[in-house]
Amino acid sequence: MTWRLSGTPAFQSHQPFNDVEENISKLLDVYDSPHISKALKLSQFWILWRIWKARNNFVFNQYRESPSKVVLKAKAETNEWITNTAPRLNSSISQSSNSEQPKWYTPEQPFVKCNFDASYSQITMQARGGWIIRDHHGTAKAWGSLHLNGAASPLMAEAKALLAAMHQAWLRGFTHVILEGDCELIV
Repeated sequence: MTWRLSGTPAFQSHQPFNDVEENISKLLDVYDSPHISKALKLSQFWILWRIWKARNNFVFNQYRESPSKVVLKAKAETNEWITNTAPRLNSSISQSSNSEQPKWYTPEQPFVKCNFDASYSQITMQARGGWIIRDHHGTAKAWGSLHLNGAASPLMAEAKALLAAMHQAWLRGFTHVILEGDCELIV
């Protein structure tokens, strides 16, 4: 229902697949389309994020958020992101914000935190991803890196790294996972 309300072209003609990777692939195909506006390309990722947050809100707080509210929040966040990431006129503002490194925080028990990142070569169009899972003490429980195959953009590389991190956490039996990346395109 949320996807139909969103107006995103990825799932307008049919329902999402049962396979998460196929669904992400459809979203990335829409992102690469030259005929779709920047806001519509980006909003689908905020919708995905908002669906995840609504799911967590239901699981942990027993609060069910309506699909229309999920879509409204996602569209507002997309517009805010586009507005705030437009090229800055004052380079000193850009330099000062880039020099500040965010602090890493341990997750609250019973959660683990899975940090992930991707690298992308525009020349070879190849991507690699890395991930690390830490407990509430900050102790590393698992980590690794892998080749993510071809990617058409840095955003696709980050999305593939996110999927790989989710998969690795699931394979290891972690059920309470906070996923954290550093890509400004996904935040």
